[in-house]
Amino acid sequence: MRPNPRRKNEKDLDHPDCLEELSAKKQEALMAWIGKHFEPARQPYWHRSSYGLKHDFQRDTGIYVYNGAFKGAMLKSGIVPADEKEQNWHFKMKEKVQAI
Repeated sequence: MRPNPRRKNEKDLDHPDCLEELSAKKQEALMAWIGKHFEPARQPYWHRSSYGLKHDFQRDTGIYVYNGAFKGAMLKSGIVPADEKEQNWHFKMKEKVQAI
């Protein structure tokens, strides 16, 4: 991952700007995975936080991303957090029904 000059310290690995540090290929894979599984909703999805979801992404694809990069990808997908003051965000989203 490329360093981001806007990050001041390691704690900033939770900042959504971390998305910019991923290669284009990894960003594309992350955006595609989010688009396949989730869509924006009015109510928060309390079952998994950004931290858990990033691990689901890693399990499915073998690609590791920081929590912040996952948050940034969700924002880019139009899916907003219920409370962005939290370290691990829950998003206003719902799972997409997968076609059989």
